[in-house]
Amino acid sequence: MAQNDNIENEDVNVETVEQIPRRRSTDSINGFMQDNRRMLVYGGGGLLAIVALIFGYKYFISAPMELEAEAKVHQAEAYYGMDSVNLALKGDGMHPGLKEVADDYAGTKAGKRAAYYLGMNLLNTGKFDEAIEYLENYDLGDKIVQPLAIGAIGDCYSEKNELEKAASYYLKAAESSKLDFPAPRFYKKAGVVYEQLKDYDKALSVYETIQKEHPKSQEAYEMDKYIARAKTMLGKEEE
Repeated sequence: MAQNDNIENEDVNVETVEQIPRRRSTDSINGFMQDNRRMLVYGGGGLLAIVALIFGYKYFISAPMELEAEAKVHQAEAYYGMDSVNLALKGDGMHPGLKEVADDYAGTKAGKRAAYYLGMNLLNTGKFDEAIEYLENYDLGDKIVQPLAIGAIGDCYSEKNELEKAASYYLKAAESSKLDFPAPRFYKKAGVVYEQLKDYDKALSVYETIQKEHPKSQEAYEMDKYIARAKTMLGKEEE
């Protein structure tokens, strides 16, 4: 009877569905470390401890977090693809929006994708500083979206009239791809910014890079007039 009384008097810890995977992950890694404590202490010390921690983090924390983030971002990405921007950003009451996923799962691939979509929306709505913050979180290293994210940061700085920074990000975007799309696009943007800065040598250099390294790109077909203009301006400076 006393045992039942104790059970009834205990506080009940009610967990949400979202909390359970995190608790299990923590319990798993703690259990792993406890079970292998003797090995960690006597079997090689620091190196084994580091290996164990990496293994534990990857399989008991990082992987479940990735799965959870993917499940949460799915509907927001679907809304974004349907141009339902408000639902994509804020969620629909049942599914979280891009901002929530980007903030709560910043270290996951899903969180980084959400940060990219959110950053592009912030750029388009004139919130350039916030856009830069989210776009900088996209670092998955692919050859298409990564340059687009870097180039979008260049667009933000261009809109803020910070032209030196804008040009540097455009070049970084172009050089991170080397593909006919989007590299020439950002070389061209860099060249236009250099012309605004009256740095016609650098403008000419990036325009010629487009013709040399991306001769079949759409931008290459119109580079003759840009090159001619840069050379004309250089000639005027030399007079």
